[in-house]
Amino acid sequence: MQIAQSEHHLKVEQQLFDVHANLDVKRAELELVAARVAVARLCATHARARVALAETPLAQRDFSQARRRLADLEQRHAETAHEVASLESAQDALIAKLVG
Repeated sequence: MQIAQSEHHLKVEQQLFDVHANLDVKRAELELVAARVAVARLCATHARARVALAETPLAQRDFSQARRRLADLEQRHAETAHEVASLESAQDALIAKLVG
């Protein structure tokens, strides 16, 4: 019985290690995507100002592209944030198994 508990404990520890490693990677990715969102938001703001000043088809096209890029990055940010939250929940559950 003691051996089975010890093996179970080791298995949970390995799972916790794996989840923690994945969580570190996803948190770093989330920071990177957040920085890219900030840059894309600034680019979209500048493109919108160019449309207001220039009122040319080229300026409008640039603004449309900047908005699409921003929307794509915001979606990626939301998905990555969801992945981080899921990994944090998995980590909490594994810790609860170890201590409880």
